[in-house]
Amino acid sequence: MLNRYVPAETVQVVSLDQCVLVLLETPGKGLLFSKPLARNGSTDKAQIYGEISLEYGPEIMHGKITVLTTSAPAGGGGA
Repeated sequence: MLNRYVPAETVQVVSLDQCVLVLLETPGKGLLFSKPLARNGSTDKAQIYGEISLEYGPEIMHGKITVLTTSAPAGGGGA
């Protein structure tokens, strides 16, 4: 299994030229910002927060091949 969201008998064809990461801005805070976490003793901890999405462009630029066989032939497949 290469990906838990794609069945083993499916192949996806993706145009990487059309795919791009997009940073989503949080109003009043920007693209990425530091957010403080709860204190533990005398330490200050924070996390970096931001939202990143994938823009994949027109659906027609990608495809998928389904219903492929995933098992070896009964005869062994050798010559």
